Amino acid sequence: MKPFQLSFPAMTSAQCPPCKVWRLGWMVSELWMTSAFNIAARTSWLGGMNPGTDPVGTAALKEWQRMWTEKLFAGWELGFEMQRAGLDLALGRFDPVRSGSRMLRPYHRRATGNSRRLARKRPVKIG
Repeated sequence: MKPFQLSFPAMTSAQCPPCKVWRLGWMVSELWMTSAFNIAARTSWLGGMNPGTDPVGTAALKEWQRMWTEKLFAGWELGFEMQRAGLDLALGRFDPVRSGSRMLRPYHRRATGNSRRLARKRPVKIG
């Protein structure tokens, strides 16, 4: 006699609706945590600069420019994904989980990249 086994239909994780919802929730929580880390890291890094370490302010200026250009491009990508979701809705193939993950993807990609980059950055020596 064979032991009891649960058998599920063969499907990949991309076809599994609970997996899609779980991945979207994971993306939202990771975006939230990395955004909080980025805010804290940038605040401590930019606020901890004393005048002797960066006399012209070029490092702080570059960081601010990088931050704002990333936000601008992520906003553009979000606008394109919103148009794509509207087109999917008009054509009758709208999937809220897929559209939600597509809309979060630009911000998620940049936030996780920034957290990796800011974690490698050396702290500013004060004094």
